[in-house]
Amino acid sequence: VGDQKVALAFQGNRATVLQKLHRWKETKIIYESILQAFRHLAEADPDAYLPNVAGTLNNLGNLLADLGQREEARKHYEEALDIYRPFFEKFPDAFRRNILVVLNGLRQVCLVLGLEERVAWCTGMMERVAGGEAGGTQAEVLQFVARQRPFQTWRGA
Repeated sequence: VGDQKVALAFQGNRATVLQKLHRWKETKIIYESILQAFRHLAEADPDAYLPNVAGTLNNLGNLLADLGQREEARKHYEEALDIYRPFFEKFPDAFRRNILVVLNGLRQVCLVLGLEERVAWCTGMMERVAGGEAGGTQAEVLQFVARQRPFQTWRGA
């Protein structure tokens, strides 16, 4: 299992490079394969592998958003958020960045989709999750998230 996790991490790095090269189809195939493998591993050991499932869902959400498939991206972000939530509740310092990155992706997709209530919810959650670390105002939270991981730039946005 340890070797499989290393191999999946390698494939994730490969997908990231391919995404930067705009090789969308290959990237999507790799992320979907990684997601399937982590879901399978999570069946046997959820605490060890569900965070990997959530991270892969986030990566796939980013890719789908890049491809203009924002509704599909939104579904992936929502699922990632549902998976990360209990981990964040138990280990807030360890999962704060993960939650903020997913909330940011979800917020951006909802903004483009015109889902104003969901945008406001995401923004409020980002402020609550970031807490004192980010200062608390919307602008400070967004700056905090930007330092954690660069924003995606989506084609056609």
